[in-house]
Amino acid sequence: MNDEEIYRSTIERVFDDQCQSLEKTIIYISKRNMAADFRHARRNLSDRTKNDILRDVSYPF
Repeated sequence: MNDEEIYRSTIERVFDDQCQSLEKTIIYISKRNMAADFRHARRNLSDRTKNDILRDVSYPF
């Protein structure tokens, strides 16, 4: 999996676990020690790409 796929799959999983709340998802990711592959993807992706993924996950329609 590439960085974008790793980031997207983790965000989707956390978003579902956090009752589809974007605010709770962001807080969870900020406070937890996430897996190394996610941290690597987070560092390597641009802010624009991360924002696009967050938007796509939170507004799937």
